Amino acid sequence: MSFLEREEDMDAMLAEALAFIDECDSNGKPVKTRSSNSSSVSSSVVARKPPKSNKTQRRVGESQCYSTQLQQRKKAELRALREQAVDLQEQVKVLLHRRQKSRAGKEKNSITQNEEDDSREWFQKAVNEFQRRQKAERTNRKLKEIWANQGKVNGAFRHLVQRRSLLYGKDFVFEDEEHKALESSVEDETMTIISQLEKSVETLYLTSNSVFPPDLPETISCNTRVKRSSDMNGNCIEIITTTPVSSSLNFAADVVWKDLNVKSQDPERIYSFIRGRKPDSLEKNFLIALHNPSGVLNIDGFQFMRKFEESDRVVVIKHNILTLPHMGLEFRDRCWIIISRSKSDPTHASVARTCYQLYAEGSENFSSNEDVVHTRDYILSCLSGKVRRDHQMLQNLLIEEDRRAASRIVPMTA
Repeated sequence: MSFLEREEDMDAMLAEALAFIDECDSNGKPVKTRSSNSSSVSSSVVARKPPKSNKTQRRVGESQCYSTQLQQRKKAELRALREQAVDLQEQVKVLLHRRQKSRAGKEKNSITQNEEDDSREWFQKAVNEFQRRQKAERTNRKLKEIWANQGKVNGAFRHLVQRRSLLYGKDFVFEDEEHKALESSVEDETMTIISQLEKSVETLYLTSNSVFPPDLPETISCNTRVKRSSDMNGNCIEIITTTPVSSSLNFAADVVWKDLNVKSQDPERIYSFIRGRKPDSLEKNFLIALHNPSGVLNIDGFQFMRKFEESDRVVVIKHNILTLPHMGLEFRDRCWIIISRSKSDPTHASVARTCYQLYAEGSENFSSNEDVVHTRDYILSCLSGKVRRDHQMLQNLLIEEDRRAASRIVPMTA
């Protein structure tokens, strides 16, 4: 703007300079005329003065008009340039706006394209993940089915293996040769004790008719009590069980006999041998290791067992001698197992009864020694608990075998 103003000032000065030159030129001409004809032409000069002034005025007016027109033209050009500058600025703004809009559109399109590409990629990933998840779920369900089925198979196999009747004869087949070669002195002492037990078993068989009262109900039961008997020299722990089954007498007797011919599942009982030298009889020599806070009590055990078969019942009698040599303690237990025909169904049903008695031999002689009395009572408690569990397991075995036998019988339909 300052440049344009300076141009206007210069134009004005130029117009004034031109007017001044014209005026100087017009004034010079009359001077030259007077110098040549000063006297003769005085009247004509006077007469021509008005035309000279008109011409000068006309030239001054023309110069003023020219300068005005020049200024107006410059102003018009300036105004046009300003308007053109404004228009150009507007066009620049429009172009900038279009450029920004175009650039924003391109960026938006690129962003949209990128977003679409990202969305497509994420969608593909989601589909792949969903397919993998479905496959994993199907695999998981299949594995769970296999695991459940395997659990059932393991349970059935475990139940089958725990059936002691299936292990009948195992000890005879896999008997260690080292256990057969016992030292002669130990063998003689062991056989002497077992011979005594064999004689006592025959005596106990003679008393089998009076062991159970005749009116004992045929309902499943397991009772434990402490009684005092004259022939046992003190207190006796007695366990009586009753197990009715819908199987025949011979079937129930076979189940019981096979169960008694295998080793006990008690981990604290270690067998030296189990053998049957005579028909329907069994001899056992074992060690019971009772663990307590004070240490381990090693009890030597000897057993003789025999089966007596009658027309209406089967009698199994066991007699054990348990000794603790270093403390001078000796325990005896005797057991009657009588399987008889059921009164309600003598042909197809039967009842298994057991009577177990445990006592300490000569226990009255140790009443003054508190340590021995405490050990005696501890052993009686532990042994009675073990025997009670064994008898309950025998009851469960009879019931389970009876159920299996009943399931194998398919009723005939018309």
